[in-house]
Amino acid sequence: MLRNADFISHPQILLDRIRVLALNTPLTPNPLLISCAALANHAHLQFTRLGFIELVKTAAGKSGSSESKSAAQQGLLTWINSNFAGVRRITAYSGMLSNLLVRHTFE
Repeated sequence: MLRNADFISHPQILLDRIRVLALNTPLTPNPLLISCAALANHAHLQFTRLGFIELVKTAAGKSGSSESKSAAQQGLLTWINSNFAGVRRITAYSGMLSNLLVRHTFE
């Protein structure tokens, strides 16, 4: 059984619990439930490798200069080749987040 101290030192545990509850509820999906699950998946992307989302944006040319784009691409390539578990984790949570957002659109 987890204590409150576990949630304070590891907030991802709380987010994951909320995600599981939100996705397994018998209620009709609504923006609040989906946003809880999306937040948990997004947090995994952000904290599996700190600064990952910003690094991907730079590598894709969405921000920064051409030099920073090249450096970001090289940094991502180095990280991908050295951290297979992290890459699998990010790939899995990216897929879950994408599926969640495509499957549940709210106006």
